[in-house]
Amino acid sequence: MIYVPHNEKEYDQLVRLLDNLVDEVGEDEAHPLAIHDGNTGCTN
Repeated sequence: MIYVPHNEKEYDQLVRLLDNLVDEVGEDEAHPLAIHDGNTGCTN
């Protein structure tokens, strides 16, 4: 679950969760958790 952290412990937990998510998805645009902005040829 993503939430607004209210202290350093919650912040650290959220950072670990998001780091794990990025590691899981990586650059795989076909991954079900990949975020698509609806544009083709996006160079962000």
